[in-house]
Amino acid sequence: MSTVFEDIVPSLNLCKQIPADEFDYSIFVWCTELPYDPGHHSQKIVLPRCAATEDQMVAPAPTAEEILDKLIYELKSPTMTSCMDGYTVTSFDTALEDIQEKHEKLAEAALRLWLRLNGDDDEQDL
Repeated sequence: MSTVFEDIVPSLNLCKQIPADEFDYSIFVWCTELPYDPGHHSQKIVLPRCAATEDQMVAPAPTAEEILDKLIYELKSPTMTSCMDGYTVTSFDTALEDIQEKHEKLAEAALRLWLRLNGDDDEQDL
């Protein structure tokens, strides 16, 4: 079973790269579909955080709005602004290219940008 929520959040593989305690306020989470059967591979779905149990939760699933809000907040911080001047423009351009060339979801491109700006420079994973 899949839900429409998968269309508005980044992929599970990308969300698994989010460091612990980041986006823990996100309204959606990637979850193991119930009923959970330890002997079988369970499908992962996106659910509203309020509808998921702690045992089901696999990773936060932030929306584009949540990611962009966090990016804007972090880019306004004195530390980020002083060390990211040239890189910020390049990263935003790259994110826009990702959306245009790959027809990528906004949430996917925004999370890739956030991960890049927060120290995950492994382009292969992003």
